[in-house]
Amino acid sequence: MITTYGAPTLCSTSTRPTWPQLAELIGHPSVIVSELDDAAAVTTLLDHADAFDALAGHVLHTARQRRWPALSADTDRLTHLDPDVEITDL
Repeated sequence: MITTYGAPTLCSTSTRPTWPQLAELIGHPSVIVSELDDAAAVTTLLDHADAFDALAGHVLHTARQRRWPALSADTDRLTHLDPDVEITDL
């Protein structure tokens, strides 16, 4: 499953765990923390959806690359960009 947290959250959690559950999640061996990268692919995805939501675009891009479902509590945000995305709802 793909889930994304904003960079400030990851930075503060990885250096000073203020949210123990998030620190535990990030440290789990099955969790992959990826950087917000491949801006060109995310920009193309957002252009096709006629939207601007870089974080949701990155989640979709990563889920597509890995062929994993996205994990989200805000499914509308992802389905707005791709109605066919596989999502595990929180």
